[in-house]
Amino acid sequence: MRALVTAWLDTLALPAGLDTDDLAVIVMGTITGIHQQWRIAPETVDLDRVYATLRTVLAGAFGHPAR
Repeated sequence: MRALVTAWLDTLALPAGLDTDDLAVIVMGTITGIHQQWRIAPETVDLDRVYATLRTVLAGAFGHPAR
């Protein structure tokens, strides 16, 4: 899964000097935390909506596919 996240991050216009692998670790940590919250209270966490929001936030922060 980390390889998939890294490949997706490679499509974004990341700032110079930002390490894609480091960012992938951060994103994977976020995904793990979201999943844990869902496991604890699945009735309060809509995984599809939350992951879509995460993709939107990252794309907005780093730009849409440009590399």
